[in-house]
Amino acid sequence: MITWFVATPDGADEISWSDRTSVADSMADLNNESAEGAPQQQVVNGWHVADLATIQIEQLEVQHLQSLEAERRTAALLFWLGLGFAGDLILRGFEVRRWRAVRMGAALRRQPGRGKERLGA
Repeated sequence: MITWFVATPDGADEISWSDRTSVADSMADLNNESAEGAPQQQVVNGWHVADLATIQIEQLEVQHLQSLEAERRTAALLFWLGLGFAGDLILRGFEVRRWRAVRMGAALRRQPGRGKERLGA
């Protein structure tokens, strides 16, 4: 449980993409008002496309970083799962050995005379 919360991505870097897009649109509108003729409008439209492309690239970077953080969290959880499984197998092995030793001791105690032969009596 601790791994899940410690490895959770931070939400402090929340970016309002709609606000950034609105700013780019407003800049394009202001530049279009001062443009005179088709060539200047094409330049302004190119600037607007460049601004929107920058926003899209930043969005993809954030998504990529979030997916990397999620992969790290998954890897940490799988590590703890594997460690727990291995520990369970080891402990079960000790328990089986102890159970067999107890069973063998009880079987030797049930057989009369067998222990005396070993002691030389």
